[in-house]
Amino acid sequence: MFAHSDRPGFTFKRFHVAHDRCAMKVGTDGVLLGAWLAEQTAQRVLDIGCGSGLISLMLAQNFSSAIIDAIDIEAEAIGQAQENFKFSPWSQGLRAINTSLQDFQSCSYDLIVSNPPFFKAAHATSSRERHLARQDSQLPISDLFSHSHRLAHDNTLLGLVFPSHSMDKVAAAAQSYGWFLKQSTDVYTKASDEPHRCLSLWQRQALSCAPQCSNLVIHATDGGYSTDFIHLCGDFYLNM
Repeated sequence: MFAHSDRPGFTFKRFHVAHDRCAMKVGTDGVLLGAWLAEQTAQRVLDIGCGSGLISLMLAQNFSSAIIDAIDIEAEAIGQAQENFKFSPWSQGLRAINTSLQDFQSCSYDLIVSNPPFFKAAHATSSRERHLARQDSQLPISDLFSHSHRLAHDNTLLGLVFPSHSMDKVAAAAQSYGWFLKQSTDVYTKASDEPHRCLSLWQRQALSCAPQCSNLVIHATDGGYSTDFIHLCGDFYLNM
């Protein structure tokens, strides 16, 4: 059993994420991306805008021998991620670094992931930290793709989650910096709703066929979790 599971935060099956000092708490977007990418393989991973370290910990559970670097511009978030990593079963392979993506220097990664800030600066937030975590003024989508390209090799994959209505904008930015859509999943809260998030996986090489596209519905008609959602997240959530 992992240590310090009584700290305020969110407890998963194999690790605990404290998030009381982070502007952005553990949320469905991060859980979805971490679970969705868990079937990939990688020896070196970069988590951009890591916050509490949630996605890094999820990937560490599946990539037990990987080296995972997690970066964030907010010092408090990095401090909390460092603690979460320390008390996890994979502490030796996890590193949290207080830096912006634009300033970060490293050799290339096999997998780069991000649950990026996606609101425009016109949306007001209650604190500077929450502003940085939610709004794209410090990490515009063009910087995300261009600097990910700088930290990639020919076979690097880039995994992102963003609002479904932003797909055209995201795809245009990706194309400008040499990224090609490999796979995507539109996420629906209920089957009767419009999709609200898109999980996407990008690669450096142009595809010879169409990307793999699918849908994921979180809640079944009875209000409980859908079979697909349970299958995706069952290795992480306690009550699945």
